[in-house]
Parts: sequence; structure tokens; C-alpha cells
Amino acid sequence: MLFAFGDNRARNQNNGGVEFQARAKVAEACTGVYPPQPLPEPPEFPANYPDLWLRLMRRENSFEALVSKDGAMWRRYCLHKMVMPGAGLLGLAVTSHNRSKTAVARFRDVIFDVIE
Repeated sequence: MLFAFGDNRARNQNNGGVEFQARAKVAEACTGVYPPQPLPEPPEFPANYPDLWLRLMRRENSFEALVSKDGAMWRRYCLHKMVMPGAGLLGLAVTSHNRSKTAVARFRDVIFDVIE
């Protein structure tokens, strides 16, 4: 999954608001996949709301995570390879990671494209 946090606070091996995570098996914990380290300051991949576009592309067992400030010029966040079944599910999600706080997300310009 490719996602954006609500701020650009440093966390894990990330100095911005974007992160990619994957899990090898159902019900296992996700692990972060990050750009080459060390990351520069200011954040290389900031959550720049409302101007933040995320793109996740799958080609067989390769997943490429891309980030854009304008929806036109894209920068690779990471490339991750893992064995996957032929079919998969795709969706959008939001979570606050805090049971006492509600999270709100607005998705726009959503495109699900299947390229054979």
C-alpha cells in the first residue's frame, strides 16, 4: 500500500508524509519499504495537501510507488518486488491509528487502470 500521513513528521525510515508498506502473507504485519537512505532535508516526499498525488503500479511481481505535487510530474518513491497471485483487490482506505480520534480523507481524481 502507498499512503500519506497527515503531517511530515519524521517516522520510521521516512522524513516526509508518504510511505509504502507491504506484507508477504495474509494477517502478517506490514513492513515499510523506503527510498535509499539517508533521506535529505527538507522532506523529499512531503505530504503537500491538497496538492498530493499517489500512484501505485503493478507489473507482475513488481510494485512501483510514485508521488507527484501536480499529477503530471512523477517521482519514484520506491520499487518493491514480491511474489503475488495473478489477481488482486484494489481499494482506498483511511485510518487515524488513534481510537479516540476520527480521521477524514477526501479522494479525488481516482483512476483504476488495468493495462494488459
